[in-house]
Amino acid sequence: MLVINDYHLLTLLGIVYLSVTVFSALFSGLRSWVVIHINATLGVQWAANVFAHLMRLPQDFFEKRQIGDLVSRYGAIQEIRNTITTKLVSASLDGLLSVAILVVIAIYSLRLTAIVLVVFALYLLLRWMVFYPLRAATERRIFAAARQQTYLLESIRGIQTLKLFNRETERSAIFSNLLVETTNQNIRVQQLTSLFDVAQKFLIGIGHVVIIWIATLMVMHTEFTVGMLVAYATYASQFMSRGDGLINAWIEFRMLRLYGERLADIALTPPEAHREATYLGAEPKAELDLEGIHYRYAETDQWILQNLFLHVEAGSSIAIIGPSGNGKTTLVKVLLGLVTPEQGTICYGGVDLRHLGLQRYRGYISAVMQSDRLFAGSIANNIAFANPDTPLEKIIEAACLAGIHAEISAMTMGYETLVGDMGSTLSGGQQQRIFLARALLAKPRILILDEATSHLDPATEKQVNAHIRDLQITRIVIAHRPDTVMQCDRIYHLGEGHLTEIDREEYRLALWNSQQPVIKNPVVTPPTGRA
Repeated sequence: MLVINDYHLLTLLGIVYLSVTVFSALFSGLRSWVVIHINATLGVQWAANVFAHLMRLPQDFFEKRQIGDLVSRYGAIQEIRNTITTKLVSASLDGLLSVAILVVIAIYSLRLTAIVLVVFALYLLLRWMVFYPLRAATERRIFAAARQQTYLLESIRGIQTLKLFNRETERSAIFSNLLVETTNQNIRVQQLTSLFDVAQKFLIGIGHVVIIWIATLMVMHTEFTVGMLVAYATYASQFMSRGDGLINAWIEFRMLRLYGERLADIALTPPEAHREATYLGAEPKAELDLEGIHYRYAETDQWILQNLFLHVEAGSSIAIIGPSGNGKTTLVKVLLGLVTPEQGTICYGGVDLRHLGLQRYRGYISAVMQSDRLFAGSIANNIAFANPDTPLEKIIEAACLAGIHAEISAMTMGYETLVGDMGSTLSGGQQQRIFLARALLAKPRILILDEATSHLDPATEKQVNAHIRDLQITRIVIAHRPDTVMQCDRIYHLGEGHLTEIDREEYRLALWNSQQPVIKNPVVTPPTGRA
């Protein structure tokens, strides 16, 4: 029976509630501090390490995936990091506190504690039943968001083409459909979460009613005091709250597999092979040899390069010609070590690239590719990309060789002019010459040019080619323009996966008579006289 004006009971209740409040506040503060500390020390480092690993992956990894999907996969690290740094600490502390509270309430009453455990078990079963539908819905939401992001990035990059073909309206309509799909999948996840929350609150509420009901009967039968009832109800509520956090953390850890599978595509892909050098011999000469090269995009595809041989002497220059789509750019990627042939070897100065190491090899060569990109920043930053500490005098020297110095000087900001998003403020010819200046500034021993002057007018192209020829470095040129081709010592034709040499004089006469040049037999045997 409750007693009127029972100040001792009032004091007891106040002490109990005050103790619980202070304990909860201290516990929450401790948990938050630990989470912040772990997130600051491990989270940033982990994300940086994954990005560093991403940068070491081979070129074909990026060519086979859409940028939006890659961004989505890398973004999975945020979910994993938050779950591990936040939920792991919370789950550990909640687990310890739940065990301590369970011991306390068991001391109060084993019968009531059994009821609490039954309610907890029912809640665990409910959580398990919702897990698989929620996981499937979350997976569909992630895929839908990745498709939407890919489409958005693709549309922004291709805005010029969209405008030229009047496809903005159609593109917007398709994006709206993708956005609706992403929203619908997100709504599905939220619906499942809301249904679970309702069921959870109902189950926990019923459990509390049963516990209070039985505890009140125990008070009436003098098995419990009012103070014990209040304390037990408070502890039982704390146990269910901490237990709920523990179960949620366990479910989220299981949900991590979904994000882990996406991140694993990046994290578990082996980095580019043969990056480090094992060769310790003398400095090799600036010559290249390709021996029996076979390359294709997939095992079921036809060979792009087949039993290909090539020898490039130090200080010489060769031109490789052929119809578009015959694999010239693929051959350049093989020469640069960006893709690995299925068969054959590539040697620099007689040293296999697998022993020389790709990092050391790329320090010897520079290239201007058709798909080169400028990065955010100034023109000077982009030209000095290989060595950001290069003085301005050297940057200007490289720009002069590339035939772009006068145009840069005429700009308001000169070499500090911003290039915009991937060079959007510059013309195609200006971009190509900045690419060339960037390559020349690296002082390469071998220079590979893949249609590097295709956007230039004949007079500028002739000037640039003359500057490059005077450098007396080993050059490999992919070109269609006869003037560029004729400036090389030897000419090769790439067709059906083979290189065949064309006599320079016959090539010149064929051009004079508007005929196809005479193509000799393919180069199918290794050159002789090499180390």
